This record gives sequence, structure tokens and C-alpha cells, in this order.
Amino acid sequence: MTFRLDLMNRAGLFCNYAAWHEQGDNWQDSAHLSLSYYLGACVYALEKMEKLQAESVEQFKEIEPGLRWKYDQVYFRSPGMFDIAASYSSFLLNLRLAQNTLLTVLGKRLKKSVPQSMTAFMSKLKSQPLDKIYRDMIESYWNTSGDELRHYRDLDQHRGLVLREFWIDRSGPDLKLLTYLPDNPLSHKSADFTYHKKKNALSYALAAFDDFHALVNDISVAVGFVQEKSFGNNHVISASMDQAVSLLFDPFQNKFCVHESLCCREKPEYRYHAQDADLDKYEFIKVNKLFPIKKSFSTHRTHSQ
Repeated sequence: MTFRLDLMNRAGLFCNYAAWHEQGDNWQDSAHLSLSYYLGACVYALEKMEKLQAESVEQFKEIEPGLRWKYDQVYFRSPGMFDIAASYSSFLLNLRLAQNTLLTVLGKRLKKSVPQSMTAFMSKLKSQPLDKIYRDMIESYWNTSGDELRHYRDLDQHRGLVLREFWIDRSGPDLKLLTYLPDNPLSHKSADFTYHKKKNALSYALAAFDDFHALVNDISVAVGFVQEKSFGNNHVISASMDQAVSLLFDPFQNKFCVHESLCCREKPEYRYHAQDADLDKYEFIKVNKLFPIKKSFSTHRTHSQ
């Protein structure tokens, strides 16, 4: 299993947490494994939605010359809408799971017993056995961002897809694909949803990710991981696996990087080689588009809406 930590490394994401993740055997601790997976899944979903947005706009451009009417707002349906909605559901779920798992890794680090749910943690905040610095960080995040994310994720899971309609906006110089979140995610009836605020669902997802990204790194700094690092390509190989092959890739030189292990012998053997590859044949995300490749890093990122 690959957690696509390469995408986080290339974009300079979670660098303080990466130092925590890579300390000692943390990389194979179940909670750290889960958290790094959820973070990677969020980044992948955001990158996937960015790609699908661009593809949807290109599809509309292809058919636009043949359209009879020229309204600024066009209700749009295409196969890509399903992919965006599915990726959005994945994003909401994995960010919610990351919220909860962050508490687990923090509790382990501080040797304190804490709830496995951020909702439960916040319901009895003052009685939690963590120092005030951590309680304040989590409370601030929850009140400004985390609780709202929970509501949208619960709506998506229990009441049906949170994204239902997509629009092509032709009012500006560039075409845009838009989809909105309901104003009232606590409503239990889709018939009661309103969209007066025109809350851009894709912009919201990025902002929610940024808020959690800042929380993860700020907590990592608070527990002692001030120096930024990158995630390693760690994996456990057992003798019961016989042969193991790990396929990495270099998108800039169009190469596969192959790590091969023969595990069944008394003294395991390892081999590494690189070979040319046509990566364009494959659908997985190769490089960051939404999160540009960065040399410097800041916990607080800003994006145009």
C-alpha cells in the first residue's frame, strides 16, 4: 500500500508532522500509519478534483460552439460530475478520520488517555487531561473550522451526497465549474436545503484542509518537532511475503523506480533499478497541480477563492 506521501513531500505539506512521523518507529505505529494514510487521501482527493474540474471545463469548451443559447449560468451534467462527487465524499470522510486520529497520536505522545473522537473530546473539553496549550489549539480549530467539516461529512454519509448540482459559469473571462454546499447542513431533509450563500464547495474543501493542515503542524511543533522533514518511503517486509516489489516513479524523467526484495531466504536480498516508462498511460496523479511544488514551507497557506 502506498499512502502517496510523495505528493505531500513535493508540495511541502505537513513537514513538522513528517518529523514526528519519521522519529524512531513511529512510521510503523498503527495510529501514525492511519493518520498518514488519511492525510495522503485528502491531498489525493483534492488533486483529483482539481484535475476533474479542468477536464469538465475543457469538455464544455468542446461543445460550446454548437450550443444554441448563451446564458451566463449553465446547469451542467457530464460523467466527470460523478467522479468529483465521489472524490468529495472521500475527502470529507478522510479529513474527519484524520481529525480523530490526530487525537490518538497526540495522546500517545503525551501518555494521556483521550477520546478517539474530536466530537467527544470537545464535549468535555475542560476535563481533558491535556495541557491548556493543546486544548486551546484544538478548541480554536474546532470552533472555526472542524465542527462545520463534521456537519458536512455527516450530511454526506447519512443523508446522501452533499454535492448534487454543478454549473458552468460563463460570466467572467474564463469558464468555471461551480458546485455549492447547502447553507444548512444540520437539516435532515434535502427539500429544506437552501443555497443562498453560494458556498463554493471546492473552495471550501481547500480552506478546510488548510485549517487542519495548520493544526497538525502547530501541534507537532508544540510537542517538539520544530524542524521540518519529509516523509520517508518506509514499509515492513516479512519473510512470509517471499518476493516483494515496490514500484515508485519519477514523473520528471518518466521512469519507474523499482525496489525488489527476496524475503524468504535466511539473508534477504535487495535490488533496485530504474527503467523508462510511459507514465501518460496511467490515470493516477503523478505531480501536484493544486498544491504547487514548494522549496519553502509555511503552516498557514493562503489561496485565492
